[in-house]
Amino acid sequence: MHTLHAHYQPENPGGILFWAETSNAPTPKQGRKSAAKKNKSRLHPFCADAATLKSFFNLDGATKTATLRLPAVRRTPLPSPQLIHNWDLDIQKPALDSFLIHGIWMNAADALPVLLNHASMTDTSIQPAPDLRYWSMVSALALETLAAHKLIPALVAMEGKYEARWLPILDAAKDAARLAHLETAMPAVCRAAVTDDDMLSSPRKLLNNFINTFCDSLARVWGKNSAPRFAQRIGADTPAARWVEALFRADPTVKASPAQLQSLAASYKSWMRNVHVAGDAAFRIAFRLQAPALQKEAWQLHYLIQSKDDPSLLIPADEVWKKTKGILTHLGHRFEQPQEKLLTGLGYAARLFPPITDSLKGKRPTELAVDTSGAYTFLRETAPLLEGAGFGVLVPLSRPSPPKDPHHSLQSAGHKRGSQIG
Repeated sequence: MHTLHAHYQPENPGGILFWAETSNAPTPKQGRKSAAKKNKSRLHPFCADAATLKSFFNLDGATKTATLRLPAVRRTPLPSPQLIHNWDLDIQKPALDSFLIHGIWMNAADALPVLLNHASMTDTSIQPAPDLRYWSMVSALALETLAAHKLIPALVAMEGKYEARWLPILDAAKDAARLAHLETAMPAVCRAAVTDDDMLSSPRKLLNNFINTFCDSLARVWGKNSAPRFAQRIGADTPAARWVEALFRADPTVKASPAQLQSLAASYKSWMRNVHVAGDAAFRIAFRLQAPALQKEAWQLHYLIQSKDDPSLLIPADEVWKKTKGILTHLGHRFEQPQEKLLTGLGYAARLFPPITDSLKGKRPTELAVDTSGAYTFLRETAPLLEGAGFGVLVPLSRPSPPKDPHHSLQSAGHKRGSQIG
């Protein structure tokens, strides 16, 4: 029997090292208890060799060795719970120990079908290990991101150069909840590599790196046929054209002079300000629609700042305007330039829901009052667009009734504080 592992390596380029435990190996010989901390890394005693991986699992890639810290007793790693064997091993008081494993390394595009296929195999002689099942789930998220076109072309500064990358945009509220769940669910074996890289000590950093790497690699490979058309439209000799070309090459380096790259980086930075109108990596602009206590009263649309990693953390707009410095801190969370970003987000939202413009006439907009028709329009038409752009939307349990006249013009019922606080 075999247990197949998928060890993600975030090196540039990142990829998967597939390795397997096999019960066909001889019974491992356990060493002395006192030797665990004195000896160097030893070869994993029941790690399948490269020939077995290539023939039994039909893996095609380069043979590679890695050092992993795994639970062990007396210098012998504990078999994964999925591996059925007849060995009589001491399993009391395990501790982490270093072992060399041999595997088959594959880049993201080549590793994807292996992850998806082997995670759901029905062959009883092959069992997927927890790390393979986990990375299979994360790769499914990468596929969903590509299918939804939630990607942006990026210009990333590296050591002495710039690279063209595809970056996923997972800024919706449901995305934050899903990423938080995946972070918590990451098996410890996913971070078993022996390295000084700080990324491997943080589940969130490793998770983000995996998603970024797979989205970039898949978009680069699958969109390659589109590259020439882009280049011809904008001119083949401009820095922008070379950036577009690099988005679809195996080598992501943008080939241009230092002056051209600096100019391109400045233009890209300006463009990115318009892309991230809903907030930043830590917070998003949010809207909360509040139903009136009496039917004849107006609905209130409150402006807020919402934490992405803790959606229950909401900061009202009036708290934002009380800050005199450019940084807002709340319960250990940090939000830079909150007032500027709040106004930017409201300005964008006003294009989708024009009544917001009324509240922007004041210096410190905090909320907007709308009639029932306006509340209905916001929920039915605007809210989905705002969520798709990365904004947070909180709605009441009671919903406004649709207007009787379908041609009813949307009118703002004014705002209680939005334009009156100066």
